[in-house]
Amino acid sequence: VILTATRPGEVRGARWAEFDLDAALWVIPPERMKMRAEHRVPLSRQAVEVLRSMQALSGGRELVFPSPVYPSKPLSENTFNSALARMGYKNTATAHGFRALFSTVANECGWNPDVIERQLAHKEQNEIRAAYHRSTYMKDRERPPMARSNSPTLGHPKFPQAGRPDYDDSGVMAMRAAASLRR
Repeated sequence: VILTATRPGEVRGARWAEFDLDAALWVIPPERMKMRAEHRVPLSRQAVEVLRSMQALSGGRELVFPSPVYPSKPLSENTFNSALARMGYKNTATAHGFRALFSTVANECGWNPDVIERQLAHKEQNEIRAAYHRSTYMKDRERPPMARSNSPTLGHPKFPQAGRPDYDDSGVMAMRAAASLRR
């Protein structure tokens, strides 16, 4: 969830047929989306690594994250939040809350609001604009923090090392952000 800014249900129901790992792209079909429109999600290097590691566990099945009890069904709705609770974040963080964290960090870093909304798969509220504005902003969404996850602080003056090819603070930043929710 944190590497893609997708909804927890979209992650839980992810199917191998939706992924092109070589192209680093996840195409979620309309029937699995809240707004019933196809959503194309650029994948970070880290997300591709997670998916490749999952292939050993579920690559022969339809679902990427199958239930350990009922492998033909996705993980339960409570799995991600239960994991967060076991890590000490009960009542302070939720899986869906990572979408708000993504939006907050991207907005604070000065990202184009249209790019952020497209990454979140939000529907344009202005009906006239929605009828004419069809950009997916894929090029912008392929840059950090949306896709490469090299740093959600890319370009921030307090983090000059962010964006260097050898520097990856995505996990550190995610944990700091989650920890700040506990305060």
